[in-house]
Amino acid sequence: MQVDFAKLQEDLSETEMALLVGIDAAFNAAMLAGAGQEHTIAHLEQHMENFGALGQSRAQHIMAAFIALRKNAAGVD
Repeated sequence: MQVDFAKLQEDLSETEMALLVGIDAAFNAAMLAGAGQEHTIAHLEQHMENFGALGQSRAQHIMAAFIALRKNAAGVD
């Protein structure tokens, strides 16, 4: 799923953006503590698929953005 970060910023409230950044920081800490990057990303991708199956496109888009952030931090394509 392609992520339109400009649209995401328009769509999210300040609270939602703060939560996204906070969760990203928590995942950075988990990875620094030794959490497996591939497993963590696969777990997030499963959540994204679940949101899609439930028809929750906004949640799916947020998860896609979070996955893109995780892949960038992990150096994974």
